[in-house]
Amino acid sequence: MFRAADVSWQRSAQCAGADFEFVPRVEDHAGLRVAQESWCNVCPVRPECLLYALLYGEQGYWGGTLTVERRKLSRRRDRAKCPVCESKALIKTEEHEICQSCGVSWARTPAPSRLSKEPVT
Repeated sequence: MFRAADVSWQRSAQCAGADFEFVPRVEDHAGLRVAQESWCNVCPVRPECLLYALLYGEQGYWGGTLTVERRKLSRRRDRAKCPVCESKALIKTEEHEICQSCGVSWARTPAPSRLSKEPVT
């Protein structure tokens, strides 16, 4: 089981020791593309990296995503496809959705409560 406080997974990260600014002053898609193509897309601990960044609100390129993309992942909502890899292979539980392709998960929007139409006596 993965514990967010345990960062031992970082030793296995493709980017460990890389000479690249993963937390730049300004994030952009060009920098993200470099991070993804050089490290993130082939990283064995990408899901742990992304989860860590989501849990701790990290800034920069984590798990092959931008900070703004992780903010979108943090919002509760139902989705037709994964916002990271755009796969439609999703597992839906009562409270979460999980992408079967890349392993990303997010909280679902709670279903609206059904009010009883029976009069209260």
